Amino acid sequence: MIVTINQVQLILTYLGYNTGTIDGLMGGNTRAAVREFQKNAGISVDGIPGPNTYSALKKAVANDDFRSKYVKPVATGPNKSFTPRLTRPEAGNPYYNTRSKGGYSDAIVGNPSDIGCNVLCNCVGYAYGRFNEIADLGSCRYLRPVNAENFIQYRGNLSYGPEPHVGGCMVWQKGATLSNSDGAGHVAIVEKVNSDGSIVTSESGWGGPVFAVKTRYKGDGNWGLNGPYKYLGCIYQP
Repeated sequence: MIVTINQVQLILTYLGYNTGTIDGLMGGNTRAAVREFQKNAGISVDGIPGPNTYSALKKAVANDDFRSKYVKPVATGPNKSFTPRLTRPEAGNPYYNTRSKGGYSDAIVGNPSDIGCNVLCNCVGYAYGRFNEIADLGSCRYLRPVNAENFIQYRGNLSYGPEPHVGGCMVWQKGATLSNSDGAGHVAIVEKVNSDGSIVTSESGWGGPVFAVKTRYKGDGNWGLNGPYKYLGCIYQP
């Protein structure tokens, strides 16, 4: 039986995978969805919806084997492990590379582009990748690579609040608007919450650095950024 890309997209969407627009085209979103499904189904991960993949899709539908079964909550509470990232991402890490380089990200290439992680230098590319790396999805599914100050608007059903939580994404607005006409803002990931109330963040920046670890203090509530930057809140892990 010949299976069309349109049919594969429909089945994947039913199972909870994000193929983007159902258009019958094997674009980046569809290929990423196929790869994620293949990983969850325990079959060869190549992003190609061949006979083995279609057989696994039929089995998944019959067994109500939805994607949500494989989405792991982040272990950040008491007696649960969390490994902070205090060193730059490894070259080739798929969370920090575009799909054209075999990665998971649909963020823009950084400036200047890092050879091993091409969505860096860019705070958006880094935070987008790190947030999903922590969620351990095997794809970049949560948040969107929009302007940094717009992350909260594009958080989907993720919750957020004023207090930084481990694994969360902190968001700052730049200027008086959210239109990018007066700045694109900044985002950073919370890696540690210290006993004195300070936090440790990992982050990147447009124009550099590729990667930075910073200790931030709440101060007047802006967590270390001054001038035109305004802290909007922290988006929490699912």
